[in-house]
Amino acid sequence: MPKVKLSLLFVIVAVSAMFFTACTGETPDTSETTSPATTTQVENPAIITDRTGRSWDVTHARDVYGMNPDYFNYGLGFGAISSVDNPRILEEGDDGYLLPGSMLPVFGVNHNGEQRAYNISALTRHEVFNDFFAGESDQYVAVTY
Repeated sequence: MPKVKLSLLFVIVAVSAMFFTACTGETPDTSETTSPATTTQVENPAIITDRTGRSWDVTHARDVYGMNPDYFNYGLGFGAISSVDNPRILEEGDDGYLLPGSMLPVFGVNHNGEQRAYNISALTRHEVFNDFFAGESDQYVAVTY
């Protein structure tokens, strides 16, 4: 039984360290929880920095898969694209409500007979609409594109 607990502790520490490294680009101090035999140091780590200044360790991608960090697309950075939370639902007659026969690409959701349409053009700018269907089921929905 003690071997199982020790192995589980090691797995938890190892996974936590990998998650921390992936999120922060820094290596956590695990000297108290990891034996020296399991600790490896990379001589020449591959660190890239996104537009927000956040660092990412891509050494594994370089060393194992042969990817060149110089060609990485850094994107906008973590959290740079905001979601639309509780989007305003237009009713017939509201400004912006489409007339019958209008052509606009949308994603449609039908939940318990309640239909909603999410504008694809707006989704390309925000990528996620977090919405809520009130009723018997009180259902949260994330529409992504």
